[in-house]
Amino acid sequence: MSEFIDDILIWISNELKAIFINIYGSIMMAFAALIEAIPVPDFLQDLQAVSLPPGVLYFLDIFLVPQGAGIVTTALVLRFLIRRIPFVG
Repeated sequence: MSEFIDDILIWISNELKAIFINIYGSIMMAFAALIEAIPVPDFLQDLQAVSLPPGVLYFLDIFLVPQGAGIVTTALVLRFLIRRIPFVG
């Protein structure tokens, strides 16, 4: 009898986890759709017309400038968000 109750409790726990994971996934999908709905500013649409000489692009690629810019931007955003948490920032 005890094993039967344990099995039922484990099943209920697994179902609740699945429900919360589905709810979380739905919220994140809605958030992603909201972010994607933001229009691109006009000055960024003309950015593709700007081209750099091949030598500059070569050295930017060697020094991994695009990856570094992404890392720095992520760090700054994370710092901004952490400073908004009370008692932490």
